[in-house]
Amino acid sequence: MGNIIEELYYGNLRPEENIVPKDSEYRAINKEITAYIEKFQKKLSEEDFKQLEVGVINK
Repeated sequence: MGNIIEELYYGNLRPEENIVPKDSEYRAINKEITAYIEKFQKKLSEEDFKQLEVGVINK
């Protein structure tokens, strides 16, 4: 690995991905969100699900 600044600049290190919130409700909410994602992934066509993901990410 090169120097840390260079790795951060090029997006090879993402410290925010390693942060786990300390809020006690975090895991419950995360499980609920995951359940909704799985539900819609099964219900929608692959194309519709991709559109849903793009719409959610872009907001």
